[in-house]
Amino acid sequence: MATAVEQILDLKKRKEDRAQTAARTARVALEQAAQRVQRCRADAEAFSRQLLARQASLYDGLETRVCTRSDLEEVREEIARLRGREAALYADVDAAEQARRAAAQAADAARQMHLDAVKKVEKFNRLVELEQAESEARLQAEEDNSMDEFIRLGEPADF
Repeated sequence: MATAVEQILDLKKRKEDRAQTAARTARVALEQAAQRVQRCRADAEAFSRQLLARQASLYDGLETRVCTRSDLEEVREEIARLRGREAALYADVDAAEQARRAAAQAADAARQMHLDAVKKVEKFNRLVELEQAESEARLQAEEDNSMDEFIRLGEPADF
């Protein structure tokens, strides 16, 4: 059966392991969030470039023919739809960036919890070492005292 000290140390090490796992998980989530920001930003920028080309082609199509009012309205609606899609893509970038910031905060908190758990284990180990050293010193002192008494008992009495 394990001593109380061993049980406490085992418990503290398990807490440290859980904190380390949580820190790793949070770090992975942060990396994934950062990748999502990059993907969203790349998609939005690519769409913006395509939007300019698409708008130009829509306007060019109007310039090459006689247009009715409904043709103009259709082009305006299409451009408005495309701009709405662009705005939605940039909103996705903002949301992804906000999620990345939250993931960064969570990763920092998890990392700090892991560091605290490591410090607690180290502190407990130092405490155990000190207690063992003090116990050994007490035993040595008791042994020395016993030896001194034994030596005194074997000496002739002073008259």
